[in-house]
Amino acid sequence: MAPVVANVCCFSLSPASFAGLDVSTLNKTIVQRLQLSGEVAFSTTTLAGRVGIRAAITNHRTLPEDIGLSITAVKRLAAEMKQA
Repeated sequence: MAPVVANVCCFSLSPASFAGLDVSTLNKTIVQRLQLSGEVAFSTTTLAGRVGIRAAITNHRTLPEDIGLSITAVKRLAAEMKQA
């Protein structure tokens, strides 16, 4: 009845931005911390041996602002881990 639009987006921290650190581990840690805080409910996925962050947008009430807050949360945690 309508065109299919994918509701899943997989992404990762940039390995170039985290030289010397295991980006797969960082991605896993970010997902775990966001799940535990209740802030964002991302999951992980693995492609070619690398772990990425998987966002599945399934709630019909999700707004563009919600997506923005989710990305901001990932960036915040990535910056915190980069400084540690």
